Amino acid sequence: MNRFGSQPRINPARPGLWRRHAKHLFLAMALLVLASVFWYLKRPQGLVDQGGKGLDLLAGHAGDLVTDLHVTQFDAERIRWTLDAPSAQRGEEKRIVIHHPRLEFALQGQENVVVTAEGGDVDGASGRMEFSGRVEAGDPVMGRLMTEQLRFDPEKRILYTEHAFRLERESMRLEGQGLTLEQETRRLAVAGHVKMTFPAAILITEQP
Repeated sequence: MNRFGSQPRINPARPGLWRRHAKHLFLAMALLVLASVFWYLKRPQGLVDQGGKGLDLLAGHAGDLVTDLHVTQFDAERIRWTLDAPSAQRGEEKRIVIHHPRLEFALQGQENVVVTAEGGDVDGASGRMEFSGRVEAGDPVMGRLMTEQLRFDPEKRILYTEHAFRLERESMRLEGQGLTLEQETRRLAVAGHVKMTFPAAILITEQP
């Protein structure tokens, strides 16, 4: 009761108005959280483009050229692979043409697998890579793999080719047509036309 002897008037619409505002606020926050989760799942996983040169090419026009390309992918602070090239050029449909690329797998507890080639091509949408022209890949354990064309799928983490190849080690030589190499396990699967030879010196030492 006020000093004039009458009850204070309360606006009955005010509590409902606050409830509506709170409802809209909680709905906006929920949508913001969902949008953040969607962006997190769709973003390139741990992709670092040093200097933004690869992104500059994707945003540019066909024929644009950059030098000293360096891109690294990591997962939970662990490097998955690193791609280097002295120069790269924008192609058609979000493709990047790389000159004399060098791809390196950084695996825990194992020697790094290094892939080199005369040329390459990166799909800017999927991240898949194709290496061509005197392609060599390997490490001291796996040996030296040679072919004319080799592809890399960063999502499946495999190297593969349908072309003829030769894998040389100190103790043997493996040849065939088509192969798949798993990045993590080093498991090698050959499609066909398998031929395995051994150096004569080893055959001689194994004779009684």
